[in-house]
Amino acid sequence: MSASHFSLFEVLFSSFSFADTNSQERSSSQPTPTPNPEDNNLNHTNQESALFGIGLILLGQCSQSAQYVWEEYVMKKISIPPLLLLGIEGVCGSIVCFSLLLSGVFGPNEDLTDTFTMLSNNPDLLYEVIAYTSLIASLNMFAVLCTKLLSGVFRALIQGGIRMLTVWMADLFIYYFLTNGEMGEAFVAPWGYVQALGFSVYLVGFLLYVEMF
Repeated sequence: MSASHFSLFEVLFSSFSFADTNSQERSSSQPTPTPNPEDNNLNHTNQESALFGIGLILLGQCSQSAQYVWEEYVMKKISIPPLLLLGIEGVCGSIVCFSLLLSGVFGPNEDLTDTFTMLSNNPDLLYEVIAYTSLIASLNMFAVLCTKLLSGVFRALIQGGIRMLTVWMADLFIYYFLTNGEMGEAFVAPWGYVQALGFSVYLVGFLLYVEMF
């Protein structure tokens, strides 16, 4: 990988920081309530939970990165077909998830009997689950093909930046055009412009990385 690619990575990661500034600054701009000594233990617990959640996210990101690298290796070096690889991952993932679910690791929050009862009594919910499962299957199929034809780095850039941009645009559309401000996200100045700048930098860096300029 050339030095120019490393420079582009710095630009892309910087753009993610800009894009996330909107939500962080809006939360920090809220008035701070008067501290209550009785809430010290609760605040301490919340901080520990937040750190634990951040740790799980970082662990998940490292695991996902290793998955991208491994997928690219087995498809390009060992020549495993993409759809066969996707099927193997699906079977192994289902076995692990159902094993954890049946073992009670998730506690009382998951109840298979109640889940199937709701699906059998609510056709709309069943259709939504089928649609969601089909969309996720399509996403994974195209993602694996992207890794096979291009690279794991290319896939990570698309799934990271484009997903963030799409979610933000969808939130704005829902807020202003579908729910009249009841749902979604408002465009709050000046941090909305900073977020738009971050996505613009990302798009430019991505296009430079794929050598479209």
